[in-house]
Amino acid sequence: MNLKWLDSSGGRVFAAIKTSFTSSTQPLIQLLALNGINWTAHTIATVAECPNRVMVLIDESAQLLRTFATYPKPSGTTNAGTCTSSGGAIYEKSTPLNNISFTTTKTNRIMDADQYAHDVTSTKQNLNSEARGTANSGLLVLAGVNATSRYWHFYDPPAGTGGGGGTGDTTAPAVTATSPAAGAADVAVTANVTGQFSETLDASTVSEDTFTLTAGTTAVPASVTYSGTGSVATLDPDSDLAPDTAYTATIRGGSDGVKDAAGNALASDHTWTFTTAPAAGPGPDTVTLTATADSYVSSRGTGTNYGKKSVMWVDNSPVEVVYLKFDLSAYAGRTLESAALQLSVGDNASGGKQNVKLVADDSWTETGVTYTNRPALGAGSLAPSAPRRRTPATAFR
Repeated sequence: MNLKWLDSSGGRVFAAIKTSFTSSTQPLIQLLALNGINWTAHTIATVAECPNRVMVLIDESAQLLRTFATYPKPSGTTNAGTCTSSGGAIYEKSTPLNNISFTTTKTNRIMDADQYAHDVTSTKQNLNSEARGTANSGLLVLAGVNATSRYWHFYDPPAGTGGGGGTGDTTAPAVTATSPAAGAADVAVTANVTGQFSETLDASTVSEDTFTLTAGTTAVPASVTYSGTGSVATLDPDSDLAPDTAYTATIRGGSDGVKDAAGNALASDHTWTFTTAPAAGPGPDTVTLTATADSYVSSRGTGTNYGKKSVMWVDNSPVEVVYLKFDLSAYAGRTLESAALQLSVGDNASGGKQNVKLVADDSWTETGVTYTNRPALGAGSLAPSAPRRRTPATAFR
């Protein structure tokens, strides 16, 4: 391995190295990162990209790792695309410090149209670092051209200084997704609130002050965290949210709001609302009801009331019909899932079947109903019938 450059940031150490791999898809230059006691390896460029002479710089203000290396020259130049150890063009690949990830995309920084540029170099101090006395230093890299014995340079001024032809990040971050989504309903009261961003943020700007949740004018106590992986901020309420309640989430923008790693602020507050689910209703109940009125009528005594009888009769000839009344007022608004009518049989003189029907008119009384004034029976049967019995009704459910 060829160790090119070392420096530290927040207790972390980064090393750019060259491997001995030869397969086109294998990494040829890598970034090794030490965080505490653990090393991780990140591919900067593969063998197919033909990189050479790599160096790495840490931009503390922009919170970026900026790597520079020699790559084959672009089209339109002498020996374009030639993979050689003699030189080429100097390109940059960069990545956020807290979310290291390199792609094949690179930016041309130093190129000689007729000769090879090589051996890129720069300061060993961190860039734009107040702690190291390089605040607002910008970036300066040099590369030599052996054929002409000349040095070429590239200067990138610090973000916000204007001038110099630099390409510092000036794009404001944007909120690309939220959870719950704007306008969402029936959100679980246990849900966290998240916002995802278009680029890596400065984690120090993501806090309980810049990411808030309110119910009306009442602030919801919560803790806020930020993950560079996916660039997601999470607001975790200290307790469950209230059911059936509208909430407003706000990610603050502007100078006092969240900012990206280069210091660009979210342009304006990002606000959205959602509503939590109603409280769950009571669970199912099983109840036993006793008839509040019972009687039977008989075609043998059309004007006779049998409400005081201890036994009720059901028959087809003569026609004898039992009327039962139940009070369900205590369960108004509830859904009836099932019901069973239980009768105790005292005497059975028939092998037929009886039907249970609904009576819409409940104005009859136990001591007043007769065959003549009996209320009409509903159409159809409410439940499967059982063998017909002359049945004393002593218990009901």
